Amino acid sequence: IIRIQRVQNPFLWEKYKRKKEYMSRRMSEMDRLLCERHLFHGTSADVVEGICKHNFDPRVCGKHATMFGQGSYFARKAVYSHNFSKRSPKGVHCMFLAKVLTGRFTVGNPSMRRPPPVNPRDPSSDLFDSCVDNWVDPQIYVIFNDDQSYPYFIIH
Repeated sequence: IIRIQRVQNPFLWEKYKRKKEYMSRRMSEMDRLLCERHLFHGTSADVVEGICKHNFDPRVCGKHATMFGQGSYFARKAVYSHNFSKRSPKGVHCMFLAKVLTGRFTVGNPSMRRPPPVNPRDPSSDLFDSCVDNWVDPQIYVIFNDDQSYPYFIIH
């Protein structure tokens, strides 16, 4: 680690807080505790400024893979995200530590452009909030709405 920078974007922070409040109202006490996670996102140095200004954009997915859905990917372990960070000409890798509202999740698949309904028999039911690689012990989280994440720190 060369340096760590804190990201401060009041507009993105307000969007994130509003989404967190909305999700919290729908959840039980226990679910609220697990709703927000600090996760890593590896990237290349040339898009860091854009992420700080506009957030992670789920529409720009698939650069590396969409195994668990066509959204923004975050990992519990920095070493995993490091594999997706592109080395700059100066030999530096970049990744974000982000606040991510994972909420209720289910295992994703490559065709998902949004999370599936919580009740598959009722297409009008609420949707899951995110998708994961493994329901029992998720290591990878995929979100489909940019207001469910906040780029908190840049790690160089």
